[in-house]
Amino acid sequence: MDGPVSCTPVTLPDLITLWKLTRIPNIRTFISVTENSHPTTDLTLLDGPTVEQREASPYHAAVIATTRDGNTKCAVLHTMNGYTFTGVASVEAARRVLTGETMRGFQTPAVVFGRDFVKSVPGSRYQD
Repeated sequence: MDGPVSCTPVTLPDLITLWKLTRIPNIRTFISVTENSHPTTDLTLLDGPTVEQREASPYHAAVIATTRDGNTKCAVLHTMNGYTFTGVASVEAARRVLTGETMRGFQTPAVVFGRDFVKSVPGSRYQD
């Protein structure tokens, strides 16, 4: 995607936990849905996207933060489809926990494993 796109406000579990890492209390998330990317049939009849559908639909997340004095910072994440990402990242997180990388209590992967954890998933990159 290049430049601005039309988006809709939506709650995304992977982004609403950003407050845990950043301590920013007022995070809003939006999503841009491409044509034909959401099913219109009975969801109980679906098995999830095929490998081909997942490979054709990578995940992109953009963040714009504005400080109290009006300065803005931007970052963009590009990675594989969310279905695939979840499985790969879960295995990497489990591997790290088994080697002793843990913290007590509720934590996000970025808090426990560092902000570059996302880069441990092949094909993932972000740009500040």
